[in-house]
Amino acid sequence: MIVAATVFAVALLAFTSLLYIRLHVPSGGIFLTMFKALAGAFSLGIAAVGLAGTVAGDLLDAPLVQIAYGLLTLSVGYPLVRIMTTQDVLSPIFGSVWPAEEASGGKYALRRQWGFHLGRVPAPRHQSDIPCGTPPERGRPLLCDIWQPGVGVQPSGLGFIYFHGSAWTILDKDYMTRTLFRHLTAQGHVVMDVAYRLYPETDIEGMVADVRRSVAWLKANAAAYGVNPDRIVIGGASAGAHISLLAAYTEGNPDLTPPDLCGVDTSVRGVLSWYGPVDLAACYQHYEIEKMAAQMPERPDWSAPIAPTMRRMFGKDAERLGLHKANGSGRLDWICGGSPAQVPGRYALLSPVTHIHPGCPPTLLMQGEHDLIVPAAATREVDAKLRQAGVKAACLVLPQTDHAFDLFAMNWSPASRVALWHAERFLALMAQ
Repeated sequence: MIVAATVFAVALLAFTSLLYIRLHVPSGGIFLTMFKALAGAFSLGIAAVGLAGTVAGDLLDAPLVQIAYGLLTLSVGYPLVRIMTTQDVLSPIFGSVWPAEEASGGKYALRRQWGFHLGRVPAPRHQSDIPCGTPPERGRPLLCDIWQPGVGVQPSGLGFIYFHGSAWTILDKDYMTRTLFRHLTAQGHVVMDVAYRLYPETDIEGMVADVRRSVAWLKANAAAYGVNPDRIVIGGASAGAHISLLAAYTEGNPDLTPPDLCGVDTSVRGVLSWYGPVDLAACYQHYEIEKMAAQMPERPDWSAPIAPTMRRMFGKDAERLGLHKANGSGRLDWICGGSPAQVPGRYALLSPVTHIHPGCPPTLLMQGEHDLIVPAAATREVDAKLRQAGVKAACLVLPQTDHAFDLFAMNWSPASRVALWHAERFLALMAQ
């Protein structure tokens, strides 16, 4: 029994050691990111196991067990404490944070940044696959899901349009985001989850156009969903956050506005980013695209059937998530038409950092310090430039946290909770 307990502690210690490692995409980092996110998500529970094992080792006079579980407690406890004591970044920019009920307009707001579980919230009303604008070159409409506050929840009048993470290439709406949407609708907000076009069906300009179409559609249909058209916030995760930031900062830019939307108001109240790329040239270097290109210089055959392994893992979702394109996801050299050295103008045009000006909407940027795709330094730079331009902006960088930290076991994840605590309050401010 003592040997088994020690082996279990060592296995958990190896698992949580991922929290200390900066992963790299070409060496399998994307795959390991999922396990790193799970280690972070369950860190509170693992710390409790470590403490219990340490005490048990002492009571059983088993020093090996006591040492193993003591090390486990320290290993997982250090990043856990750092995350749970992360400083509030909104108050210095937007003013003091009010009590939870006032700040978010409902009794289901998170009372504090730390906690064991997000808790239950009222079930929202959910409508799927609603047409929300048709790109002229496509011939069929974009689709969205609408999440509205449940029975007994006071509407806030704010509409939040969410664009999923995709590496510009894969995935779809309504994938690993339901926990987030339930909590935002519990604050009275309406959430619009959009299935925008992806590469190679379109380029980044086309994706930004789909953001604008989504905003225009919600403004036109605001009354039907109880949304104030002047209280629309856009945002999302990863590539979805990138195109949201780009659209928000380039209202009226002819290079990033399709002809069918010229003269249409697509301005927004604010923009909210979970680990969105803000500087594509910096992302190209940080993401190590050149190494990826050396390993796979030619585009794969995306017309080939999805690998049986992917189909077994994702079942019927494998097709809609575009997993046949997984090997080429995030390849900025393909998506932008070359490297930053070859097409610098394209990278400048498609980077939010290029378009910062005093008229940018209020912004909340959130990401992990260890993000293997988006360099934290670039995000901090954009935050600083926004504030220098007089824009209300805040930047939350979570220690020892990687990309996609909010997608796995969100109910339990300390990092996800800290980010949600900030997101709730930011959206409450935007609803005023």
